[in-house]
Amino acid sequence: MTKRIFVAINLPDDLKRNIVALQNKLQKFDWPVRWEDEDKLHITLRFLGSITEQNISQINEIVSRAINNFKTFTLKINNFIAFPSFKFPRVICLNIKENESLFELQKKIADPIEDQGIGESERHPFSGHITIGRVKPVNANFRALNKIGFKSEFKVKLVEIMQSNLYSTGSEYSIMNKHEFRNSRS
Repeated sequence: MTKRIFVAINLPDDLKRNIVALQNKLQKFDWPVRWEDEDKLHITLRFLGSITEQNISQINEIVSRAINNFKTFTLKINNFIAFPSFKFPRVICLNIKENESLFELQKKIADPIEDQGIGESERHPFSGHITIGRVKPVNANFRALNKIGFKSEFKVKLVEIMQSNLYSTGSEYSIMNKHEFRNSRS
């Protein structure tokens, strides 16, 4: 039996609430967007797709090794981005300001996964972001996001192995395992 898995940094509850408040404000634009639920707001470090239980054990080992000497670090949210572009967006995201620790963490997790051939191959280079909405395929102008802006920051203290279950109403995420940085309790 396989499970649909990804490795992620989940967000603190207060930041999730602030993002939901932002989404509520953005709804006034009446854009064709399905806004992500509060419990789905995260930063994906590595999406794996459907993998076996044995592969999940390997992923846990890889993540455990990757964070072994990692220290808590702060990430800053720096406005909006859209993929592939604001002109033809498929997803609306909050941009994570470039951060050496984030890129190092992602690399320490993704490289061994790639080397061992676990899960789906990465299609795009890593870009730190939080998906907040998925755009329905119609033509709409999202350039107003550049005028709104959103800034925040939070401490990263752990990495989680997440499962995504697909339903006709959308996906639901659950935490399979938490890997906490050793110095995060201080």
